Amino acid sequence: VDMLRILASRYSHLEFGVLFHQEKQGLPRFPSERWIAELSDAAHMCMPPMQLAAHLCGVRCNELLVGGKLDWVREQLLPRGFRRIQINATKVNGVDILDMAIAAKHLRTAIEEVQDVEWIVQANDETRPLWEPLVADAKPPLNVSILFDASCGTGKLAETFAPPPRNGLPCGYAGGLGPDTVVGVLQSLRSGVARGQVFWMDMETKLRSTVDGKDTFDIAKAQAVCKAIEREGWDDHSVMPVEVTPPPPPPVNCKVSGHPLLAHKMTLIRDYRTPPRDFRHLLREITFHLGYEATATLLTAPRSDVISPCGP
Repeated sequence: VDMLRILASRYSHLEFGVLFHQEKQGLPRFPSERWIAELSDAAHMCMPPMQLAAHLCGVRCNELLVGGKLDWVREQLLPRGFRRIQINATKVNGVDILDMAIAAKHLRTAIEEVQDVEWIVQANDETRPLWEPLVADAKPPLNVSILFDASCGTGKLAETFAPPPRNGLPCGYAGGLGPDTVVGVLQSLRSGVARGQVFWMDMETKLRSTVDGKDTFDIAKAQAVCKAIEREGWDDHSVMPVEVTPPPPPPVNCKVSGHPLLAHKMTLIRDYRTPPRDFRHLLREITFHLGYEATATLLTAPRSDVISPCGP
């Protein structure tokens, strides 16, 4: 746990996922209650606090999707600082759902009733009835995201990637990610289907090693992934490619001066750090200036039937 705290303090983007599988608790990959309590205490002591996600498998997933029960989530996960909950509703994760329509209904209820957390739905062919309605929703809930993982948590490297949902749902990608593959996948996503989009990457299998004959989490591999991503950049500053149509030429009677004050104001109005109130003032002043210069040499026909505050 102490090593995780050090890693979290060095790389603030990290989130630590904990697998909850009641039938396998205490075995490799599935921590004991005591270890989870230690992690929770450590997470609260960090500044900023460690980001924790609960990945539900087996009974914990079944009781939510089949039984519609949320007591354990409210009593055990929320007080321990888990702010994201992932639903691993696949057979390989010990979940067997006979009626996916009922499960989808219970998932919607959980999303609506427990809004203090973000609900992550593992997206693959087996869980399609759970995540497809969310992706198709024109106004999806704000506390839902999608994890594209065709491997269903088995660690198989994905060959193709689904594009982010068009309705704006946050998404992540998983499947065979580790120190040797994360950079290639990251570059492929940023230059391909997820160009200009924010996403996260989920990995577990490739961050483990056999130590003294025991399958264990390898913090050195996790650090290697962090270093690799840091070299690439945690944030992608690329923008979506758009076809830019050049603006039409200004009217012949429009002339914008090269006045330094006007240039300064134009710089400020393009600065995202400019406060909204100052932005409105700048916009008004620049509009007035441009309008004045556009009409400075505009010839108008004299009229005697118009009365203004200044006279005829």
